[in-house]
Order: sequence, then structure tokens, then C-alpha cells
Amino acid sequence: GEETIVDILEKDKKELSHVNRLIISSNNKYYDLRRKVTSLGFIITNEKIVLEDDKYYVIIEFTKGKSKYSNEELFMGPILKNNKDEMFYKYYNYIKKEKEYILGRIPDDIKKNQLIEEIRFIEKSMDN
Repeated sequence: GEETIVDILEKDKKELSHVNRLIISSNNKYYDLRRKVTSLGFIITNEKIVLEDDKYYVIIEFTKGKSKYSNEELFMGPILKNNKDEMFYKYYNYIKKEKEYILGRIPDDIKKNQLIEEIRFIEKSMDN
């Protein structure tokens, strides 16, 4: 997952300085993955959503460089958000429904606020 990937990259920062391109697919926490890898001196140059065996996977290509991303871009994926292909809508409809389901079942107001913000990112990106 995201934590293992980032842990490996952060432990080998010296070796990472020789790397110009990373292609990463995590099973979770894409916001954190994008945020942490871009903070290591990479930009997001390509993203793809793949559906295999009823599971969605997001594959992200990072290239050496610097760029600032908004929270919405880090959550949705700047390339995915810009391209909005058919898989984008399928995936984010799935994610939205999943978050709405969780929202109705958790008592923690802080986590509810985070879920509401994420649902708004999804709705805003799908409407534009």
C-alpha cells in the first residue's frame, strides 16, 4: 500500500536522486501517495484507472520536477480530473457511493467532515 511505497522511497532518498521516473500503483490512499511523492521532488505526468476482477487500480506516473497541487487535485488526481474518461466516472461514482455509505455509519464528526469534503471534490469534478 501507500505507506510501504512511501517508506521505501523516503529511506532511499539518495538513490531516488538518480531516478527520473516512477510508475506506482497503490491499493489505497491515493491522496497521501500523490502528496508524499510530489513532496519528494516529482510531478504527476500521467494517471490511469484500470478495472480488473471487479477491483479498481489507479496507476500514477511521476517524473522529476516541482509543481503545486491543490487538495482537490491530490485527491482526484490532476490528470484524471483533467481527462475525465469513462473510467473516471465509473471509478469516482463507485468511490462516492462507498464514502456516502460510510458517512451514514460513523459517529466521528471529524471523519464525517473529511468524508463530506471528499464527496464534494468528487461531485465538483464530475460536474465540471
